[in-house]
Amino acid sequence: MMLDTKWIVVELAYRGIVPVEHAAGARIDCLQGRIWITEQARAGDTVLEAGESHEIATSGVAVIQGLRCARIALREPARSPAGSTLVTCIGALWRSVRAAGRGQVPPAPRGAV
Repeated sequence: MMLDTKWIVVELAYRGIVPVEHAAGARIDCLQGRIWITEQARAGDTVLEAGESHEIATSGVAVIQGLRCARIALREPARSPAGSTLVTCIGALWRSVRAAGRGQVPPAPRGAV
C-alpha cells in the first residue's frame, strides 16, 4: 500500500475487503482487476473493471471487495466537508489491513449496524 495525503493505492486479494468510512465524494479508481462496491444507505451496488471509476455518494460506510486480485486508488474529493477527508480514514484503513494480515477480524466501523 502507498499512502499520500490526497490518495492511497490498495492491492486487494481475491475476496479481500476494504471498508471506507466518511468519504463522501471520494473517487475509487479500479486500476487493475475487478471490484465490487456497496455503500451504506444506498440502493444498488457497483462493479468496476480496470480503468473504471466510481464516486462514493454517502458519508456512511462503503465496502470495497476484490472480485479477483485488484489494485485500486482512493482519491480524496476535490472539496471535502470538514472532518471527513480521506486522510482521516487512513488510520482506520491501516488498522483493518494489518488486522486482516494477522487473520483477525477488524472492529465494526463506527455507526455500523
